Amino acid sequence: MIKTLFVGPVSGFASPNVVSKGILRALIQNGMYVSVADTTWDGSFDHTEPFFKQHNNRIRWLKRHEMSDVILSGNIAEDYGNTCIVINPSLELFKIKRSGIKIAGMHVGDVDVIPEKWKQAMGQEDVVLVPSKWCEHIVQSSGIETPTIVINHGVSEIFQPGSPLDAPSHDDQQSPLVLLHACAAVFYPERKATPAVFDAFEELIKAGFNVRMKVVFGLNTKRIQELLDKRSEHAEARMDLIWHQGNRSQYEIAELYRGVHALLSPSRAEGFGIMPLEARACGIPVIQTFCTGHADHFKNGSDPMSHGVVPVPHGGFTEGWSRYGKAPAVSVEAIFDAVVTCIANYDELRADALARAAKVLDEWAWPNVTKPLIQWIESTS
Repeated sequence: MIKTLFVGPVSGFASPNVVSKGILRALIQNGMYVSVADTTWDGSFDHTEPFFKQHNNRIRWLKRHEMSDVILSGNIAEDYGNTCIVINPSLELFKIKRSGIKIAGMHVGDVDVIPEKWKQAMGQEDVVLVPSKWCEHIVQSSGIETPTIVINHGVSEIFQPGSPLDAPSHDDQQSPLVLLHACAAVFYPERKATPAVFDAFEELIKAGFNVRMKVVFGLNTKRIQELLDKRSEHAEARMDLIWHQGNRSQYEIAELYRGVHALLSPSRAEGFGIMPLEARACGIPVIQTFCTGHADHFKNGSDPMSHGVVPVPHGGFTEGWSRYGKAPAVSVEAIFDAVVTCIANYDELRADALARAAKVLDEWAWPNVTKPLIQWIESTS
């Protein structure tokens, strides 16, 4: 049995935690014995989760003080295996390399300007795990010579279509088409094109379209409020605000998808961007861009519309924010037109999304997307 050491935030429901837990589960499902150091700030991981109870004979849970012992240990390879998988690694961890252990590090972040401390970490890793070809390009063009492996984010089996009886009804005259837009995990709503989304929604209301929008937010509430203050009373009355700051389980998020007609995700920048795939696994249409990490969502060159997906075209790169020097532009008009296309073709899009939901879940399951990582671990053992 192959052994490996896993260091990452596996408690809670924030994006890095979900990615961390997905990779961990995939390692175990592939028959590995894993020693796990949970780096979540509150250390509240529930070891009684059914999956981990079922595979408890292949998991060794390390307490915080034990992680220090691992770093100082002289027998890491013998005790924990030849490889260490680290999510968002700190430089302190690289002391274990003196024992010959190989490190694969994933930096969960969507940036086109890599911070210096990340560069230092990546330079000491044996392989850098990146969530998309876009991120791989950023790493390689930043002068980092460490080899990369693309590990797209996976979709949990929690995300499946619900009962047809539970699906929201839609009739242009009676029942509104309900959109879901999420900007919860970002401090800069511009990254999710939220300002343009709000403006497009306002134009849809003015044009007489019967729509509502659920907005999931969490980090920059001040900025979201500034954007809301610009809305007309009529538009704001049709927006439902949902607070989420990494405190909602994947079961709750799946219910959010199943309770709307379509996901509106015209992001300007994503490391990968898992929400469109989760929504498609739940059988609902998606309105999305295909720039940066989103470009990995279709690998076979097929027509997105036949999968229940309406593309939102993006423009050239313009000034970004924070760690983004440049980001693709997404216009209000492009979002407006894509939503109108969704409304006009909704029944067909919904049928296509439902027909392909199971295939989405299979193609993007964590054991499938992590195969390159599994092969790397096997090659070092």
